[in-house]
Amino acid sequence: MTGYSKAELTRTFMRVIFIALFFCGYSMADIITLTMDEAPTQFIDGLTVSKGGLEFSFTNRDRTLTYNSGGPGNLIFIQDPSIAGGSSQFSVTFSTVVSSIQFGMAEIIGTAGGQMATIDLFNGGAVPFATSTLNASLVDPFAEGMFSFSIGPVTSITISPNSATPVVAFDNLTVATIPTVATIPEPQSILLTAASLLWLAGKLARLRATSE
Repeated sequence: MTGYSKAELTRTFMRVIFIALFFCGYSMADIITLTMDEAPTQFIDGLTVSKGGLEFSFTNRDRTLTYNSGGPGNLIFIQDPSIAGGSSQFSVTFSTVVSSIQFGMAEIIGTAGGQMATIDLFNGGAVPFATSTLNASLVDPFAEGMFSFSIGPVTSITISPNSATPVVAFDNLTVATIPTVATIPEPQSILLTAASLLWLAGKLARLRATSE
């Protein structure tokens, strides 16, 4: 028997399926990290930073925190510049829904295991759907900790640092966007893909029939 073997035809069939799915426009999640040097030094209240197609909008009503600020130096979870200043509540709103969030924090005083902040997570509403606590995992010499959340979706977060510490630093805010269907194939593309799959299915059926 000449022509394609069953294995070859099956592999070709799977390649066509993969290509068809690819051109249907499924996009991968984007990983975006703010290193706090994307904008000039300024108060974060009212600041919007754009990076990787995503906008990060900050609110800090007490206006004690500064973007692109000198902080505790280069530590484990914090590397200057960072968002730093007097301890006060602040929020970050994302221009699109994200599926995971990670960031580092440091406080000028604190002990390993001590509570550094409370983080409220929102999904479009005024009431948080989850609240987490960030505890210090080390002291070197400042208390530091890393927050991670990947249960999403999240549209904004509010961070309330420990009121007992006078100065905080916030750095390396990393988020992952939720994959979406970027485009809808045109009818001609759908018909062409369907015709190719039907042709391969017919070839596979005939090959099986001749080999039995």
